[in-house]
Amino acid sequence: MTMVESRPPVAPGEPAPDFTLPAIDRSETVSLADYRGRSPLFLVLLIGLWCPFCRRAIAQMAPIEGQLKTLGVETLAIVATTPENARLYFKYRPTRLRLASDPIDRDGIVRWANVEGSEGPAGVGKFPSAQEIMAAARALKN
Repeated sequence: MTMVESRPPVAPGEPAPDFTLPAIDRSETVSLADYRGRSPLFLVLLIGLWCPFCRRAIAQMAPIEGQLKTLGVETLAIVATTPENARLYFKYRPTRLRLASDPIDRDGIVRWANVEGSEGPAGVGKFPSAQEIMAAARALKN
């Protein structure tokens, strides 16, 4: 495992850092470069499948994914676990989400960010509503 420099979360207006990670649904990799210049990306970062809030976020994203796609926004969820563990989990709990909460525009610039718990303990487990996510996606077209 490689050590990564710690930094504050990416803020709207900043470029999203490049990444290349193992895909969960196939034996390939997924990278931000796959989307850059092609379409906006709604990137969901999840701390692990052990987290009940992360599992709930995956379930909540499934119906929104199709609505985002009609707006031209791709969705990618990154789960902090081994590919093997994630493949086993999603074998029994399938999802339509592409797997390898922050929309990134087609040029890789973060346009909206929702950091769980940023307002203190009351924000833990608070996932943005479908309306908030769709409003952020619609704003990408402007």
